[in-house]
Amino acid sequence: MIALSLILSFAAGPANIDSLERAYLETALRGNLSHSADSLDVASARITEGGVRGQFGPQAKLTGSLGGTNDLDGRTTGSATATGTVSQWVPTGGTLAAALSGTMYRVDPINPAPQPSGDKDTANLTLSFRQPFLQGFGNGSPLLYQTRTAKVASRTKFLAARGQGLSLMQQARVAFWNLIGAAATVQAQTQDSARTARVLATSRIQYKSGSASALDTLTARANHGKALVALLQGRNTLREGRRNLSVLANVDSMAVPLVDSLPELGDEQAFPPVQALVDSAILHATDLAQAQAKIEGLQADVSYRRYSRLPKLDGTIYGSTSIPGGNPAKDWMVGARVDLDWDLPNGVERAKYRTALLDLRSAEIRRKAATAELRHQIDRILDAHASAVRQLALTVDLAFLQRARLAASEVGYGAGSVSLMDLQSAQTDWMNGVTASGQAKAQLKSLEAELETRTGIGPARQGWIWEER
Repeated sequence: MIALSLILSFAAGPANIDSLERAYLETALRGNLSHSADSLDVASARITEGGVRGQFGPQAKLTGSLGGTNDLDGRTTGSATATGTVSQWVPTGGTLAAALSGTMYRVDPINPAPQPSGDKDTANLTLSFRQPFLQGFGNGSPLLYQTRTAKVASRTKFLAARGQGLSLMQQARVAFWNLIGAAATVQAQTQDSARTARVLATSRIQYKSGSASALDTLTARANHGKALVALLQGRNTLREGRRNLSVLANVDSMAVPLVDSLPELGDEQAFPPVQALVDSAILHATDLAQAQAKIEGLQADVSYRRYSRLPKLDGTIYGSTSIPGGNPAKDWMVGARVDLDWDLPNGVERAKYRTALLDLRSAEIRRKAATAELRHQIDRILDAHASAVRQLALTVDLAFLQRARLAASEVGYGAGSVSLMDLQSAQTDWMNGVTASGQAKAQLKSLEAELETRTGIGPARQGWIWEER
């Protein structure tokens, strides 16, 4: 897979972050190597299913043989036989077939047999229809069992890949918003470094004028050094976040949009009520879909083992005519027959049937338990999401107050009405507010991603048809 190169342009504010997130998710789904491998596995399973289903289409078969004899008197004879058969399965479980067979018989003209029959060529056209009457009209057929098993295997493989894709979306969203939080922190740390530099310059001026002590100047210098160290650490975290996103999406580079130090409010997603989410999850949740696919596979197993224990009772009607030598339009020989074949089920087969019944019942109970657990998780996430929305609003409001307090403290320090310790306290509270608001935003987005993953509604909320991604 050719690696896609995604370079996110710098944006003057957070208004475009949601569109950047969507673009990144698309790139991650298309470029992630594990997801690409899963897609190939799904394609392979579907090809296998298609191959098994092909047995329900017209089937053609050719057979032939050559033979010769030579007795002790040196007489030689030869024969050749060829048969072509075309058959078609019908929905009742029967098989419609047409067979054309021909035979050539040759004798040695130099040393013929005492009672030579001469060369002889024969051909026959046979039409037949075979219908099983027992074993569920074909439900006990290995062909139907193979088809149902291949269908379940293909569905299971797709659901597994879909589950991995949903997990990838969740992981990518969490990493993306952690990166946005890191970018906001670096933005605040850059401003803080510039601020501490200004405070240091002010402290030196005040020290020279005698209005500040040497301790204040040393403290201001130490604060500026701490701010620079924090900025370096923040930039390292930002680079690591970029690297993580690049690895997830298998992209060459990842630029970080310019964001404000504090997240915007009002873009939080609203979710439907619990019951609506549960109903949607029944249709889309990967866990429930996998449980249902397992039930369908076990149902096919139970059906096959139930009917395959019964006798095989097949009725066949047929007609044949000779070519040449006869009139294919009217010289037909017709007949019918009934075939009975019964392998009495042994202990192994009976045990397999009982085991399949128990496994089916167990899978049905587990699906009910998974549905109940999913409802519990939806309740938990919605409660946590509502709390996270309120927490984000409070932390952002508090951070705005801390920023205003910091600006006033810096002005007051320059005027000599605020001590350096009070200014340092305001700086610390402001940086803590930036960190807390960024974490609250990331936690909110993480809960949204988890809910979309558990319920399987993530692609639909993005306006995607999953199979096209």
